[in-house]
Parts: sequence; structure tokens; C-alpha cells
Amino acid sequence: MNILIVDDDITIRNLLSMLIKQIDDFTGTVAGASSADEAEALCDERPVDLVITDIKMPNRSGLELIRLLRKKHPEIQIACLSAYDDYEYIRKALKLGVLDYILKSEMKLEDIISLLDKVESFSSISYNVVPPRDEVDNLREINTLLELYLEGDDAQAEEICMHMDCDMADQIAVIAFYLQRQAVSIDELLIAQRIAEKTREGEQRSGLSFVVYEGERIVMLLKDTSDSIESRENEMMKLSLLYKRNLEEYSDQSVAVSLYEVAQNAGQLRQTIMKVTDILDAYEYYPNYEKDKVSLKRLNEDDVRVLQQLMEDYDGHFDLQASADRFFEHIQCWHQDYMAPREVKSAAMCGLFYLMGRNDSFQTTPENLLNYNYYAKHIRYARDQHKLEGIVQDALESMFSKNYAKGRPRNDSVQAAVEYINVNYDHKLTLDDIAKHIYLNRTYVSQLFKKHMKVNFAEYLEMVRINKAKTLLLDTHMPIVEIAARVGYSNQSYFTKVFKRNTGFSPNAFRMISKK
Repeated sequence: MNILIVDDDITIRNLLSMLIKQIDDFTGTVAGASSADEAEALCDERPVDLVITDIKMPNRSGLELIRLLRKKHPEIQIACLSAYDDYEYIRKALKLGVLDYILKSEMKLEDIISLLDKVESFSSISYNVVPPRDEVDNLREINTLLELYLEGDDAQAEEICMHMDCDMADQIAVIAFYLQRQAVSIDELLIAQRIAEKTREGEQRSGLSFVVYEGERIVMLLKDTSDSIESRENEMMKLSLLYKRNLEEYSDQSVAVSLYEVAQNAGQLRQTIMKVTDILDAYEYYPNYEKDKVSLKRLNEDDVRVLQQLMEDYDGHFDLQASADRFFEHIQCWHQDYMAPREVKSAAMCGLFYLMGRNDSFQTTPENLLNYNYYAKHIRYARDQHKLEGIVQDALESMFSKNYAKGRPRNDSVQAAVEYINVNYDHKLTLDDIAKHIYLNRTYVSQLFKKHMKVNFAEYLEMVRINKAKTLLLDTHMPIVEIAARVGYSNQSYFTKVFKRNTGFSPNAFRMISKK
């Protein structure tokens, strides 16, 4: 590794050079420059892997040198030197993309070793951005662990603490990052997660990083050892800027928004993670949220009562149109009150399910079932309040269309297959069972079903089961494992995975509205 030390103080240059040469396994060269001009000339004429530069220097400052090198020699890693009272300069340097900074008053061998380790670590990413197989497996394991925990599995809390090398009573800092580019693939998210882990490890912080797949968010959990609010603010800012820098350096992604919150202990961790990610959602979901920065509203008993009234008759008569209008008005009110996007979506999906369920043929009409699932998935992925309101309005209008009231498969064989599924969804069903029931060839049934239903047999069966499960979740206190069995799933974990894939929520989260 070829290192260039830039400082107008020869004592600092000599001290740094001496510390670097004390590292046992260091191989390379160490050169010095007394000014930014001299440093620029040396970088132009010889290979340099790392520049360590003072921020404050006569004539051209270290910040100017950093800007120039980032433009002319982006392959060179840069660290900066500063005094305690230079923190505003450090902030600017971090934003310019330096790898780290070293305080002159605390300069010691361990700092230099840590810095060189970072250079080596991130250099390896530049040559192999895609995580190796063993790292992918580990990253996915962490994501599964946190997904189970966020869905309400408290048993995972101790394992999370074990991964973070902390106790249940320790404070935990939660930093959440919203990636700039939408529709990031799972592989790209794993790369972003790996870079987050490399950033955390480079700072020698106990913790872990995981992916929130819906919403392109990366969350970093850190054991909080700060001795003051100011110290914590500086540490969180440094980590956020370093991660942004590393993400831009080693992938084609960037951070749009980042923020942090501290859980006082592991018992508050889930609530803290949800709070931080909800706020990140709000930045995109509500156009004026960044300006207004109000506290996000949560569903309360009055909101739940609104949903429940959608099922009620008034004077022995149920007015579907009036209920639909009231429902849409309440969604608009929730948006005006800045309700957390996750909760608005949950309420919208439940309300739509209630209203569609008022149609007597809803449970047995495949067109209605497909219609609901279409709109439910669009609600789940709505990026902003206006998009969600448009989707709900379209869904409500479809309820009063002729197709919604009369929709049936036009083919008698498909109709027979649909009716058989609607009755026997709670049993183990295969395409062979359907083919045998309607006395047709398996392949022909598959083609026929796809043609008339616009989805394949397995997709339709899944829709029926998930919608039956929603009814049981909202109308009964039945345990999740029993509901899973009632709708044809012998494995609760698999049922939970399928339910979340279809709705965006775990069964417990979906039921939460009814419990409030």
C-alpha cells in the first residue's frame, strides 16, 4: 500500500510515518507532502492508494485537496486529520467522501491499524461487489431473524442481542437508511446490506445491519456506548455519512434520507425500529412531511370503530354506497392527520375487505376475489397518499360496476373447478384433483384455468385461502396456528410467509386493527 501524508507540520508527518512503519505486516511506501499543491503533483506522477491529509493548511486547504482528488483520482482513498475544534470541517470532509478521520490529539497506532484495515476491507469490495456465498447466507439469516422479530416473535430478542454482543438492558441505536433508487432488487439490497456491515465493522461498533425488503430500507442496529447526547449525535452522523459515501463508492445506489432513534433497552427495540421506518416512509408518502415534520398519527379505537361500522346495518338497511363514501372520506382525513403510511394501508385493505364482503356473492365469485387481490396489492405498494387514494377510489367504483356484481367464469368446466376450490380450499388440493373432479386432462385444465381466470390454479387457490384467513383473523380470536390449518396450511411459518407475500402484513399485524 502506497500512502501519502499531507500536512504543513513536519512533526505530524514524521509521527504518522513512524506509526505506520511500526505495523508488523505493513508493506508499501510512505511519502510526505507539505502542501496541497505538492500532494496533487505527487498523486499525478506516482501510484497512491491512501492520502491522509490535514484539513487546515495554508493557501489551499485539505478540503480543496479532497475535492480535487475525488475528481481527478477517484480510486485513491482519503482520510483526514483534525483537531477537536474542527468538527464542522470533519463533517464537510465526510460529505466529500473521505474514508475516516483521525484526531491529532489522540493519534495512536490502533487508529492507523484500523484505518488501513478499512482501506483493505473496502478495496476488496471494489473488486468483488457481489457478496460471496457464505456472506449471502449469513446476511439472509440476519434478515430472517429480524423479520420474525418485527412480526411479533419476542423470543428472537435475545438472539439479536447475542449477535450484537450486548445485553437486554443495553441501549441500542437504530439508524435507518432509505435508498435513493426505487425498485431495488433483492441482490442489490444484499449488496447495500453488506456495505452497511463493512461500514459498521470498520468503525469497530458492535451491532448488525438488515434489510427491510418493502421500501428499499437498510437498518443498522448498534450497541450504544455514547457518554453524552453530543457524542452520540456525532457518532451517528459519522456513520451515516460514511455509509452514504461507501454505498456510492462501491455500488450504483445512494441514500435519500437517514435518521436515528435510540431504544433504551431491547424491550423497546421493535417499537423503535417501527417508529424510525414509519418516519422514513412518511418522507416519500406525504409530499409536505419534510417541511411540516409532525408526529405521525396511529390507529386508535375511534379509527377501528369507523372500520367496524362499515359492516353495520342502519334501521335494517345497509347502504353500500353511503358506507363506501364514508370510508373514502375517512382515508382522506387520516392523510390530513398524517397517519403512519403502514397503518393507513392496513386500514384501507381491511376496510375494502369489509365492504366487498357485503356483497353476498363475494365469497364464491372468482371475479370479485381477483378484483380484491388486485387492489389490495396496489394499496400495499402505494408510494404516496395521492396514489393510495386513487387506488381506493378505483376499487370502490369497481364495486358498483356490472362486472363486479355479475362476474363469473364463462366456461362451465372452469366454473366447476372454481366451485370445487371454494368448497375444498381447506384440504390438500392439486391440479390433478381438479382435473379428476371435472373429468378433463390435467394440462388442458391448467391452460383453460389460466385463459379464463387470468391466474393459474395455484395462485387462485392461494387467494381463496388468504381471503378466508383474513375473515377468520378479523371475526374470531382463533390462534394463528389454527387459522392456518383451517385454510389448508399445515405449517404456520409457511402460512405466515404466504400471507405476508399477499398482503404486506403478518397475520398478527393484520389482526392488530381488530384488537385495538
